[in-house]
Amino acid sequence: VNVRSPRYSRLAERVKSVSVVDPRTVVIELIKPDASFLPTLATLGIVPEHVLAGVQPEQLITDPFGLSSAVGTGPFMLKQWVRGEQIVFERNPQYYRGTPQVAQYTYKVVGSMDELVAGLQDGLIDWAVVDAAQAGAVPAIDGVSIQSLPGFELVMVVLQLDSSKSELFIDPRVRQALLLALDRQAMVDQIWHGQAEVARGTQPPASWAAGPASIEYSYDPQQAARLLDEAGWQIGPDGVRRREGQRLSFRLVATGADPTRRALATWLQRQWAEIGIEVQLELEQWSDVRRRATETRDFDALLLGVRWDLDPDQSTVWSSDSIFDGLNMGHYTNAELDAVLAQAVATTNREERLAHYRQAQEIVLKDLPALPLSFPKVTVLWSDRIEAPPLTATALRLRYGVEQWRLRL
Repeated sequence: VNVRSPRYSRLAERVKSVSVVDPRTVVIELIKPDASFLPTLATLGIVPEHVLAGVQPEQLITDPFGLSSAVGTGPFMLKQWVRGEQIVFERNPQYYRGTPQVAQYTYKVVGSMDELVAGLQDGLIDWAVVDAAQAGAVPAIDGVSIQSLPGFELVMVVLQLDSSKSELFIDPRVRQALLLALDRQAMVDQIWHGQAEVARGTQPPASWAAGPASIEYSYDPQQAARLLDEAGWQIGPDGVRRREGQRLSFRLVATGADPTRRALATWLQRQWAEIGIEVQLELEQWSDVRRRATETRDFDALLLGVRWDLDPDQSTVWSSDSIFDGLNMGHYTNAELDAVLAQAVATTNREERLAHYRQAQEIVLKDLPALPLSFPKVTVLWSDRIEAPPLTATALRLRYGVEQWRLRL
């Protein structure tokens, strides 16, 4: 387990014991029933004991195993790694699902969209996943299609609810006003050029638990202004709202090197200014944003994307026990939600779980510890030279079935 990862550290916390049955079988006993455990565990690779037995988790980030070599059981084996250029794999003839159809698989690193387009045009690149917001910049290329797939990422603004750090968002009327002030359909059209969906809930479109919510926050700046008035925030002489001498002003942290995040942060700043809220942008490197999100929690509001697991359990973000070792970045607590999330993983009955997750979604939308903005689509540039099973976000994420891909000659 990577101890630097809240997601995987919490996965390890659920394990009571691990025992070996035979060379091909292990038994993992959990502390309590957890329906999300196996789907989450399935996204982890099996690591070789003979290579890593003496390596501590905190050493993996610098160990040669993760930097220049790899031993695994997948359909392809590492052949060459030229840093900053490409990684070349050759097929594994002993792969348990059968020998891959292609002899070699190469990951190429490109420095720009222009370089990617040139590679597709020249036939040097056969497929790529691109930022959904940048898909509009891709010209028409003979023999290459653009596929948009429902994904797992939720782009949101996390609000600081730890009163020792900020009290601006403690009043739920302020949180509701922030979301009502956003024309999220216009946001999807302008920022993602239609390659995203407005996030009207928390479960992503690719999840089996996705579904409509009864609580709706349609664009209504007049209602947003009324809520702020009711909460005591009145327009000041400079156009910024004030209450008891305090300005309604906060810092929004976002990744500055990401053009989509930067554009979105600027768009949010303008939208909120229209109802008298001042936003100061703090555009930083992703490493600094990540540190604020998972370590220091030093922010008023945080713009980021969360890629949900394949299982619909969202405890690592919303449950109160995820404040200190999970991804509950804004210090959100709700005892009713904690109970619903616990009930959802205590059964393997999908219908029961679905009902729990619908209830959990309603609670989160009522409380708004974070402002759900959009679900970007997984946007794929795909050469018609490739024959493959139907694409899904899950298959691409795990490269599931890649051994069946083949090239038309």
